[in-house]
Amino acid sequence: MYKAAGCAACPHAFITQFSLKVIVGIVASPYNGWHKQVIERLQPMTTHPLVDRFQVLGQAMTDALGTTGSDASPRFSRIAAEQLECFLPKLRGFSLEDILSAALTTKAEQLDVESHFGDPPITWFMGERFCIESYVWNDNSTSVHDHAFAGAWTTLVGQSLHRQYRFEADKKITPDFELGRLFLQKGERLVPGMVRQITPSDQFIHDLYHLDRPSITLIIRTCRLDHPLRGQRHYIGHEQHALALKTFDRPPMETLQRRLLKASLQDDEANFRQLFKALLEQEGFERITRLTARTGFLLSHKQLGDCLRLLENRWPHQGHYVSEALLHQRQLATMINLRHRRTDTQDRLLLGLLRCPSTREDLLEQVRTLAETEDPAAWIFQRFEQWAEEGELLQLTPTQREALRGILEGQPARNDEILDRFTLQNEPLLQVLGKP
Repeated sequence: MYKAAGCAACPHAFITQFSLKVIVGIVASPYNGWHKQVIERLQPMTTHPLVDRFQVLGQAMTDALGTTGSDASPRFSRIAAEQLECFLPKLRGFSLEDILSAALTTKAEQLDVESHFGDPPITWFMGERFCIESYVWNDNSTSVHDHAFAGAWTTLVGQSLHRQYRFEADKKITPDFELGRLFLQKGERLVPGMVRQITPSDQFIHDLYHLDRPSITLIIRTCRLDHPLRGQRHYIGHEQHALALKTFDRPPMETLQRRLLKASLQDDEANFRQLFKALLEQEGFERITRLTARTGFLLSHKQLGDCLRLLENRWPHQGHYVSEALLHQRQLATMINLRHRRTDTQDRLLLGLLRCPSTREDLLEQVRTLAETEDPAAWIFQRFEQWAEEGELLQLTPTQREALRGILEGQPARNDEILDRFTLQNEPLLQVLGKP
């Protein structure tokens, strides 16, 4: 617990002045979010009021749970959601600065401070059956995943694009790896005050794409379950070609192989290819798929294509599943990288929507709903045109812009637009427009 010299006794003045004293050492970066540079010498003081409020929430949740019931049951998630909804009025008005300064005064045991889920994750309350955490999000977003725990979460700061999916398994390769199909079920725009429940296993598959920098979410979740349950899985791909992979507790040798592949990329392309081919000969389908998925975002388009061709040559049918899924993963990574360059919430919303829809009509319908516009084609074109004028995300000639307008409005192509339309539909940012 710390206080800058001269802080007022008033709790509200304390929050403001304490935050200013601490945040002087936190700097915004357009690519890395905030990070600490210098923290001035501080003097001990009492616990931050926000920490006390989380303790009150933790005790209320403990009392509501009682001593019976399964932590994996819908009852836990329902009670967690009810407690968050009741408690939200006490958390209004808090900011990133308040969260960061309060974190310096918490004494709660940290669940997993090294986790990349959140930047950072902060544990505020650690009980025997559950914990309360907040996650700060800048430019990171979640993959499509399910959960090995139950609970509920809410948005404290910022907005997020939230989507839920359904996975249909076609072939189980191992208990930790399945091939199948992944379908978008629904999408919504989450704003502060909205609460959503988390159900363990693949009954609740979702992802979060954060629209504001920063966004902050708050979760009440089980720390452990009282019956065996398979671990959390993440999902790669879309629609007809998707992979479901258990994400945690991977063998040490797999981790070493992945790091060796990354290290070989620092040398030259030939070394990476030689190492990948050697692994291809000695390892099975699941291991090679995981290694390709975890290193593919570091590869050039040509390098990734070479790896996928080698994989398909060895396992033709199953390899095609993986190729399609990893190419879709590459498309998502492209959108994430482009989002780093935009701060406008509506721009980031469009980039988020371009990650997933399978057709142009899907995209238009989602824009109509989530951007709350009666003319989604004009809304999209306005942003594409602005990006083209800036020349940062898109490079388009005047005739290509007209071709783009025609595609969005569903107009038949004129002869002088045919080549331009072909070019647009092979632009990674615009590929969805080629599927009516």
